[in-house]
Amino acid sequence: MRLKRIACCALLAFALLEVTGTAAGESTRLGPVDTTPPEPDFTPRLRQDMEWVFRHGILGTCRTVDNETPVDCRLVALRKGRQLSARRVSIRPPYYGYAIDLPISRPDRRRLRRADPPVMVKLRLTVTDPAGNHATVAKRIELCRKERCFTHGGR
Repeated sequence: MRLKRIACCALLAFALLEVTGTAAGESTRLGPVDTTPPEPDFTPRLRQDMEWVFRHGILGTCRTVDNETPVDCRLVALRKGRQLSARRVSIRPPYYGYAIDLPISRPDRRRLRRADPPVMVKLRLTVTDPAGNHATVAKRIELCRKERCFTHGGR
């Protein structure tokens, strides 16, 4: 009876291995597990006009160096450790990049207006590939008054 139970459990484990292709994080039968994180290509406008941002949102782009892999992007705007805005998008081929605008709420707009411009905001982009690997890139941008910026989104 005990031998039957052990044989049944072994058969069940083997069947589970065939269905999922992995056994507790081990490599698949087709090859090793992908552990290489994606390489994000993040180019936000470094100086953005404050009033333009209040109307349209903070602009940022999400791309990867390898344009063939579908990725999920999460862009977060932070000021003094407080989250101003966040957005998540998915990029699937044949698209290679995505322009993301982060709308800012009314109380945060009020806080930013009262702050002494230029205001520094940190943008953090997290890119996740289908295997679950992720990479994070952060850049600081400056929100300034129109007369102090070159254009509404100049570098």
